[in-house]
Amino acid sequence: MLLQHYKWNVENAQDAWFSDEDGVREAVGLLKKPVVGSREPGDLLVCGICFEDYVYNKSYESTVGFCGHRFCGACLKSYVSVAINDGARCLFLRCPDPSCHAVIGQDMVNLLVSCEIWNKYKKFYYRSYVELNKMRKWCPARDCGFAIEYEHGSESYGVTCECSLSFCWNCGEDYHSPVACEMVKTWILKNTSESENVTWVLANTKPCPKCEVAN
Repeated sequence: MLLQHYKWNVENAQDAWFSDEDGVREAVGLLKKPVVGSREPGDLLVCGICFEDYVYNKSYESTVGFCGHRFCGACLKSYVSVAINDGARCLFLRCPDPSCHAVIGQDMVNLLVSCEIWNKYKKFYYRSYVELNKMRKWCPARDCGFAIEYEHGSESYGVTCECSLSFCWNCGEDYHSPVACEMVKTWILKNTSESENVTWVLANTKPCPKCEVAN
């Protein structure tokens, strides 16, 4: 959770943690000391979502119980599952209690959801590892699925994926050294404009029957 908050940059996460641990915990939602209750399995509690009575189950101690707020299993499972189905914001999921900022991490999610939902959650994590870091990118090849990490200090923007596609890290086009990226963009724009002009001419004109010039 800490690395994700700092976009998977280990140095930034460590610097922030050692300079202001309490501030980082507050921002990320990591409690310093879990709230320990005196409840015993079998005790009746009131769910903070549906407000119905439910029997306390110690197996949910590792879910949102560390912040002191309690919810029945059905409501908590639904809360987490719906958040995952809604998209990648589930990676920053917090306690359902509006006044609480405690984060719900991977261990809690794994305990609550089905295998199908859990796999979807893991995919969001993998995507965040690539997409939140400027030094990683997905391969632009269709249906590839590989990601590439750019090496610091490299003199060339040319990279080659496991699928054998070579492309420019800077602009994403086919590798074009020694031509600059701006020149490639200009060339692509020019070709696109000319293609659109030809399409318009073919659709809106017809050749003169005598000289065959389009009019």
